[in-house]
Amino acid sequence: MTRSLVSVLCWLSLATWFAAVVSAGVSAMGIFATLPGLEPVLPGYTMLPPEAQGRIAAGLVTEPIFTATDLVQCAASITLAIAVILHWTLFRDIHRRIGRWVWTFAIAAATGTLWGRVLFLMPTMNKNLHEYRQNASSGNIEVAETA
Repeated sequence: MTRSLVSVLCWLSLATWFAAVVSAGVSAMGIFATLPGLEPVLPGYTMLPPEAQGRIAAGLVTEPIFTATDLVQCAASITLAIAVILHWTLFRDIHRRIGRWVWTFAIAAATGTLWGRVLFLMPTMNKNLHEYRQNASSGNIEVAETA
């Protein structure tokens, strides 16, 4: 019974993680494909051409989606890591050693990549995005493009 619960926890975590990534990607594809063509007018960005305003509007719409996705991914990765640790500590008698190591390595690589992005890459990306939006809203288009 315990092994089944740990397996369910693993699969539920993986499915949640995968669903979050796919749904965010599909949402972004739809929003970035549609919104710029609608040529929205953003009061803070009136000096930009309509296409650029559409891209900024799409970014503003998708930003909370990506934030929520990151939170779900972090929670799922923590839950998955706990499930892997439980699997290794509770079920030492399983004889499929190579499979367990490959499975563990794949999950560790995915979790490490996620946390590396969240902790090291995202702060710089968010800073650059904030600078871009700030420069674009004040009319410094050339400076905004370099941010």
